[in-house]
Amino acid sequence: MDSKTFTDYVRRLDAKFNAEGRKVALIIDNCPAHPNVENLKAIQLVFLPPNTTFKTQPMDRGVIRALKTFYRSNVVRRQIKYIDAGKTTLNINILEAMSMLVKSWDAVSTNTVINCFRKAGILKEIPVASINGEEDPFELLEENVKELISRGLVEKDFAVEDYVNIDFDICTSKAIAITDREILDFILINDCAKLDEEIDEEQLW
Repeated sequence: MDSKTFTDYVRRLDAKFNAEGRKVALIIDNCPAHPNVENLKAIQLVFLPPNTTFKTQPMDRGVIRALKTFYRSNVVRRQIKYIDAGKTTLNINILEAMSMLVKSWDAVSTNTVINCFRKAGILKEIPVASINGEEDPFELLEENVKELISRGLVEKDFAVEDYVNIDFDICTSKAIAITDREILDFILINDCAKLDEEIDEEQLW
């Protein structure tokens, strides 16, 4: 993501909402790739405070994790199908990856999104609908990984959690110069976020 891509996307979205006669508050992560876009007609950009992403951004409270887990599960399932078809190498092109990503997003339940907004404090009080019968993405991935283990394709101590978070530290926007104080703040917030996740056992899906 870069500032030009973000700006172009927001302006297209603004034109769409304006044509529909809608007024939308778009909650944005504080990031160098997310500049303030002026002269919008239908959208009001609401920027989250800096260095508070893990606390206040709904996507970081479980939505992205659910999406990634469903996606990883789809990759594992495809690997199993390749093996059953007698193929030895799993090849996924960009179009196939995008298709799997769309399928994975469709699998993320409305309740997961609602609960993450509630946990972020953006929605104060909302009724939490029953989630009985919905797929738990992590359990689904574990089942698929067990299939790989049973076939001897991965080690028995294969860590599903590590697989889900394999790209956690990848930079997704252009790097900028930051101060030592900002680095320290990020580390402290990151550590607190991980501690919160360990303590908070509230069901998200």
